[in-house]
Amino acid sequence: MSKFLSQFWQDEAGISSVEYAVLLAFLAAGVAVGAQTLGEAVSTALGDAADCVQGTSEACGGAGAGDPPAGG
Repeated sequence: MSKFLSQFWQDEAGISSVEYAVLLAFLAAGVAVGAQTLGEAVSTALGDAADCVQGTSEACGGAGAGDPPAGG
C-alpha cells in the first residue's frame, strides 16, 4: 500500500493526481449541494401540495377542500 501511495504521489505524467483529486472533490461538493437543494425544493413542493389537498393552505386560493369555489 505504501508503495502505491508513493508512486501515486510522485506521478507527474499529464494532469497530476493531486489535480484529479481536487477536481473530484469539487465535483462531489457540487453534486452534494445540488442534491440537498433539489431535495429541499421537492420536499417543500410536496408539502405545499399536501396542504392544498387537505385544505389547510392559503396558497391554494383560500378555499378549503370541502368549500365551494369563491365567487360562485
